[in-house]
Amino acid sequence: MKRTVIVTMIALVVAGFATADQGLTEIGPTTSFPIVIDTPGSYVLTADLHVTAAGVNGIQIDVDNVTLDLGGHVVRGPGKASAGHGIYGNSRNNITIRNGTVTGFDYGIFLEDSASRGLRFSDLTASHCHIGLLFHNGSVKDVVVHNNTIESSSLGMSLRCYHCSVINVQARENDFGIYVDVGTVQNCTSNDNFREGFRLNLTSMAGGSAFRNDSHGVDAEFGCAVIGVSVSDNEGWGIDLRASGGNNVMNCAGYGNDLGGISNCGAGNGNGCGQNFMH
Repeated sequence: MKRTVIVTMIALVVAGFATADQGLTEIGPTTSFPIVIDTPGSYVLTADLHVTAAGVNGIQIDVDNVTLDLGGHVVRGPGKASAGHGIYGNSRNNITIRNGTVTGFDYGIFLEDSASRGLRFSDLTASHCHIGLLFHNGSVKDVVVHNNTIESSSLGMSLRCYHCSVINVQARENDFGIYVDVGTVQNCTSNDNFREGFRLNLTSMAGGSAFRNDSHGVDAEFGCAVIGVSVSDNEGWGIDLRASGGNNVMNCAGYGNDLGGISNCGAGNGNGCGQNFMH
């Protein structure tokens, strides 16, 4: 019996895991990737991780009901052309990822399948990937996403989510800034991106700002409400409303946008453009 326990503990340590006294499972230093989480529970990194091989995931979540605390550490990949993911999960439910940095992968954090539910991301940085963070059906709060680009394409972006809530996110120097399809955006900032600061579809955006982007500050496709947003010094429109998109804009302000403040007011969109302050 004692021999079985010893062998089990050695196997856990070799895989980079050890059970902490407080009920957390610690993920320690390792050179063996991916680290696979296949048991529900709470996990915490105790050291930075560095994936050096292309096409390999850093951490792979293969089970529901997981909390992953990065412990303020970095999950680093070999570069954004590596085709690997920093943190990967497919069709997962009730996943929380927080408190750390993911950098240098194809996708920083990927939980994209539409079958996913209850995903939560907070206090994270995702940088120098093709796409920083991609997910369905969840929320993201207090996150910084920067320098996520594809050199020869316009598909790189900081954050893209579907059926989601996005709160207090800062996106800068990406191809696209923040792309939300069916959701809410609150108090977010998107600046110095090579395309739009925000692209929205069936989404309500309140507060925040978009400035110095190389295209529109906010690109509202269909059925969006944009309220109390500041848009300035963008190389396209401050707020670009798709014609006949059923969008509405209120109490927004801005100046210095190359094409003007707001496009297509009244052309199948709300008639509230007079309630905005554009110069």
